[in-house]
Amino acid sequence: MNTVKRLFISIKQQIENVAEDFEDHQAFINAAITELNEVGANTQIQLNKIRNDIVRYEKSIKDNQNESERWAQRARKIHTVDEAKALDCMKRINSIKSQSQQLTEQIDHCIETERQLLKDLDAINSKRSELKIRKDNLSSRENRTVTDQILVDSQHGVVTQADKILDRWENRVVSKEYKTHHIEQTQHQATTDPLEQEFEQQEETQQLKQMLDRLTKQDNPSDQTDID
Repeated sequence: MNTVKRLFISIKQQIENVAEDFEDHQAFINAAITELNEVGANTQIQLNKIRNDIVRYEKSIKDNQNESERWAQRARKIHTVDEAKALDCMKRINSIKSQSQQLTEQIDHCIETERQLLKDLDAINSKRSELKIRKDNLSSRENRTVTDQILVDSQHGVVTQADKILDRWENRVVSKEYKTHHIEQTQHQATTDPLEQEFEQQEETQQLKQMLDRLTKQDNPSDQTDID
């Protein structure tokens, strides 16, 4: 296996190792957040049920109050003519009061449960927010350090090998550029005709002199007048 191939395989393995470690952390925290979401949802369901129970118990107490008042009115009406029935009415009233007392105790218990559920729900939401913030922060920090980790903790010196490969590559390119330029210069010199070059220089000089003459005549028109 050549050096370049080993280099690429080594870099790929390091990136995969870092990514796998990163994904394991992410997966674990995501699972924890998901679990907190589920617990929070169940807690909210229980909270809603407790609140519904409180409303239902309060309605039952109110209904019992109305029922107790109705039996009290009946007892007042018949106590002079039928004391036994009046006493039965009073038994009903006592039974209703006992039920209402039990409902009141149930309401107190529900209120305490509601308070605890609210406390739990607040703790769940706070912990979920904390995990999410820390996860996002650490994810961002880890993303920034992935490249540094590969550079610093390279087990096979891949960075050093990469630098050496690039240096050798650059040397080959420079060598080829120099050889190509040298060949072009040699070919140009070989194809240049000295006599042709001499005539071209003379012709160029003659053209420049003619341009100079025209320029000087434009600057001194009086010379042309004197000649006329």
